[in-house]
Amino acid sequence: MVRLIARERDVVAKAALRALSADFQTAAERPDLLLFVHADKSFNELCLSICGNEFVVGAMRLMQGPSRRFWFRWTSDA
Repeated sequence: MVRLIARERDVVAKAALRALSADFQTAAERPDLLLFVHADKSFNELCLSICGNEFVVGAMRLMQGPSRRFWFRWTSDA
């Protein structure tokens, strides 16, 4: 998905992907769960803003909250 976004979108989106990549890397090295969660949310929002399909965006927005809560409930790191 990241390759598709990086290939298809503009310089601003690519810069945002690079910044998020650095955040994910930092979150993994520390480990910093809060930084990871913020980076993950930002990545999801970036993907949705680039997507261009309003039906996909609507469906994914409905699923993000419950899936994040599920992840927090069952992850051993939280």
